[in-house]
Amino acid sequence: KKTFFVDTLPNGIDPVIMVAEKVPGAKIIIMTRDIESLLYANACRKIGYQGEVNVNSNTFKKILFSQKEFEKKMSIFYHKSAKLKASYKNIIFVNFNDLILNTENTMKELAKFIGIEYEPILASPSINGKVINSDKHQIIGSINDDPYKHLSEADMDLLKYVVHGFNKQYSFFK
Repeated sequence: KKTFFVDTLPNGIDPVIMVAEKVPGAKIIIMTRDIESLLYANACRKIGYQGEVNVNSNTFKKILFSQKEFEKKMSIFYHKSAKLKASYKNIIFVNFNDLILNTENTMKELAKFIGIEYEPILASPSINGKVINSDKHQIIGSINDDPYKHLSEADMDLLKYVVHGFNKQYSFFK
């Protein structure tokens, strides 16, 4: 019988490092997403806490410049994750977009990685074996908080500038 432990890691990568060091056979799955999408999704979440539902250009800009700490935390997370992967073979990175847009193949790969037989329910959003559906938001096949779909090109340039700093590729002074 296999034992499974799941943690969403609100405290960063350090607990994963500890598990990798203390439990040598542990299989660790790390979800990745591009930093622009993470900042946008985090801004949407914060705006939702304020009672606003639609994230338009103005509401996004209100919150964008308060994202520096989150961006720093995620950069540290990805840097430490890459170092961890280099040191341990039982770690797999799963790209968020692949999971949502290519769910079945991604779940087959994950089932193989953790050593379980693939079953179709693994490709369906479920909790404790019961499939969940959302009439309001499609869960599989569409990324609901994709900044490339919801922000203008100018807003995306601003987001990239905030993330990557002043360089020629994302400069307003091209």
